[in-house]
Amino acid sequence: MLSALTASSSSSLVYSNFSFSSRIGSSALYTARRRREQASSITSIALSGRFLSVIYLSLNLTAASIAA
Repeated sequence: MLSALTASSSSSLVYSNFSFSSRIGSSALYTARRRREQASSITSIALSGRFLSVIYLSLNLTAASIAA
């Protein structure tokens, strides 16, 4: 039980750090490209959000398999 909690906590921390870094990068990317192609920037932010969800799910699945 303790190992399951530890695995879940570490996956959440990794996700938090990754999403924080990505938010900084995507907002800088949005600012840089907003003048040229506004629609393209909005699409890239939406795609990065979707990939963050996929990464979060894969980290949770990995934590569950480590705990088992």
